[in-house]
Amino acid sequence: MKDDNARILLVDDEEPAIQGIRRLLLLHGYQPIATTKPKLAVEIMMTNEIGVLVCDQRMPDMSGNEVLQFAKAHDPNIVCILLTGYSDLSTTIEAINNGLIFRYISKPVNETDLIQAIEDAYAHRNEKLDSEARLHNLSIEHDAMKKTLNELQGVVGRQKKGAINSLLKTIKVKDPELYEHSRRVELYVRKIAANFGYALDDIENLALAGLFHDLGKLALRDHILYKDGPLNSEDFDKMKEHVIWGAEIIRELGVIDKVADIVLEHHEKLDGSGYPFGKRDNEISHEGKILSVADIYDALVTERVYHKAMTKEAAFELLKKDADTKLDGGILEIFESIV
Repeated sequence: MKDDNARILLVDDEEPAIQGIRRLLLLHGYQPIATTKPKLAVEIMMTNEIGVLVCDQRMPDMSGNEVLQFAKAHDPNIVCILLTGYSDLSTTIEAINNGLIFRYISKPVNETDLIQAIEDAYAHRNEKLDSEARLHNLSIEHDAMKKTLNELQGVVGRQKKGAINSLLKTIKVKDPELYEHSRRVELYVRKIAANFGYALDDIENLALAGLFHDLGKLALRDHILYKDGPLNSEDFDKMKEHVIWGAEIIRELGVIDKVADIVLEHHEKLDGSGYPFGKRDNEISHEGKILSVADIYDALVTERVYHKAMTKEAAFELLKKDADTKLDGGILEIFESIV
């Protein structure tokens, strides 16, 4: 690759050697800068954009390693190629270990190897510059996004509160019993989460999941939702869809997106027998397990069209039969102590 803006700098104290390399590069379309004085090479790097440095190791006044060290300190994007003899092997290894050189060429120089090394050096430089440019652009985008998010924080907070109130009103108007059930489940999960030492933000997300875990039931037909007696298999398959509907409605609002993931898990069971995805123990979040326990408990102790209300003692006896097989036993234990 030819790049007139980032030129090749040749440094070798042997005049015939450096002129030979210079003529070779000119024949391949490069415009190198050449010097036999290492200290002059330092000045050249300070006043010119250098892309590739080809430097001899053994020189008077300054060693090749010293020139390389200056180059890397001055501009880390300069790609360095070291010309070295067998007697300089130890210093070459040192340069490699210190990350000073991209490649080394043994003397006497093989012309094909040198041209290939320079082409590879420019490709490496361009790849590095492209990567840095992308990172810089990402940084700018990140800063702009952060500023925008900070500006919108107040707006989002108001939107979140408005969305929550709108959903609650919808549930209350459509199904007052479902609304009361949701309020109780919210209270239960708040207490359970607090006993587990959840952070305030996480408690709020779980509480919102408690409020809206059955939101998707509003999309079901009344003959399924209020059926007097057990559901048939077709009705039950439709009932299962309420979990997905609820999560999707919450996601559409955008401002309470984290809550949707918890809602989506509240009918999953540790043994994989739950729905909608048949998740197993370690695949279900702790929040999902908490919501499941609170939801089932409230359903058992509340009179429904398809069963009488249980006492809390009877409800916990029934729940304990599923401890550590379908429900989390540790959560059950904490919840019973709270109730």
